[in-house]
Amino acid sequence: MRRSKCKHGWRKILELAASYRANSGFSGRPRGSRNKLGEVFIAALAQDFEAHGAWAIAKFREKFPGKYLSVVAQILPKEIDLALEADISHHIEASRGRLSHC
Repeated sequence: MRRSKCKHGWRKILELAASYRANSGFSGRPRGSRNKLGEVFIAALAQDFEAHGAWAIAKFREKFPGKYLSVVAQILPKEIDLALEADISHHIEASRGRLSHC
């Protein structure tokens, strides 16, 4: 097992960093920076979609169908997810009922 070359160890470094942040008034990321990054990303995504549009989506769907479905599932609202889950559960129960009669 390799030992840290630092004589204080990582735990001490983390403690020092935490006390520095607490005492210096450092509050982390500037306010609104995450929202600004999101806005910039969405604007770039919209620009890319305008340039390549449905063709790029179709190509992605053909080449990576599993990833395509994963993206679709992440975009769908939670309500649709719950409705699909209930529908799937209903079909599973119906299938079990049919199988038990065989």
